[in-house]
Amino acid sequence: MSNEKTHWRKLHNPDYFGAYAIPPGKDLIVEIERIEVRMIKNDKGNDEHTVAILKGQKPWILNATNQKMLTKVIGSPYVQDWENQKVKVYTTMIRAFGEDVEAVRVRPEKPNIKLPALTPESKKWDQAAKLIAQKKQTVESLREFYDISEEHAKQLEDAATSV
Repeated sequence: MSNEKTHWRKLHNPDYFGAYAIPPGKDLIVEIERIEVRMIKNDKGNDEHTVAILKGQKPWILNATNQKMLTKVIGSPYVQDWENQKVKVYTTMIRAFGEDVEAVRVRPEKPNIKLPALTPESKKWDQAAKLIAQKKQTVESLREFYDISEEHAKQLEDAATSV
């Protein structure tokens, strides 16, 4: 028997990401694929909203509070710079529209994501050396995807010259 509980909003299959998608008391790391402006139906008709298209999640309607925090965390107010960025979100209770409601908020720091190590034993080592040799990548650009020690960086550059 599972101890996992189901939020009532999950049963209604809403079209957009919300607090119900985040486990209680936990943070969730989401990746922004792109930002769009969409017309969204509400009680008063249709309104334009900024929407984050998330990888592996439903789209997320971004309010001004979350857009300001995304600007701070990602380091840019330009939505094109938000693409392919990961952020940590959580839920909190806020006062809105005369009642207390659960809301999604962005943590004020980038998520600490452990990158895989790139070593001579790694399957991707030879490919990385080839990309460096072809001047399609540098050790620094590869550090966005891999944890590369100084010793291994030197070995990788040496391997690239012998490709």
